[in-house]
Amino acid sequence: MPHTFTDNREMARALVTLANEGRAWHVPSPPAVTIRDFAGRYAAAGGKPPTKLVQMPCFAMPLVGMIVPIAHEVAELDYGTRHSTWMWPRRPAPSA
Repeated sequence: MPHTFTDNREMARALVTLANEGRAWHVPSPPAVTIRDFAGRYAAAGGKPPTKLVQMPCFAMPLVGMIVPIAHEVAELDYGTRHSTWMWPRRPAPSA
């Protein structure tokens, strides 16, 4: 699934500048790319061949997160995408 990656420092700088000017705070981001493409760009920038990426099952991330802190954070973020309809249920359509 494509994702937009934005540098947090650049985003923070832009938001502070816009807030101080009292303007709307839409900050443009680069086009969305897949994780595979993103990893390939990093490998190319480092002069390395692309690495093989594999998908982990959902149940594995919290378990890995007990050892690798960033995996715990990824599992937290994934929860919001997998359970968003449960967390914010849709309201029934109004009767006509």
